[in-house]
Amino acid sequence: MKLKPIYTMNNVERAELLFTLIPTDNLQPTTRSVAQAIYNYADSLLQREEEDRKQMAGSLFSADQWLYHATEAKTASQSILSGKKIKAIDAAERLFGGQQALFSVHSVQH
Repeated sequence: MKLKPIYTMNNVERAELLFTLIPTDNLQPTTRSVAQAIYNYADSLLQREEEDRKQMAGSLFSADQWLYHATEAKTASQSILSGKKIKAIDAAERLFGGQQALFSVHSVQH
């Protein structure tokens, strides 16, 4: 990763930087904590899908779109938490690439 000012970085670059700041032999604790928070939120959202669909009526994102991102986040988090050796850039891309970043940031905040 080429070092540049943080204000010029995109979400994936910022996540990669965060995930590499605290290196360990295994998956970085920061990456694991973030993935666990995202997994927990996505799982709870998917478990109460019907209730959430009602609450999301008229919101910025459709329920289908938000639940799609929840499913993607849960899958990505599971692969990160599975213990496989994953590069920081791969974890960052899966959790914070494109529109997925909106769901992931929201998950971490909850």
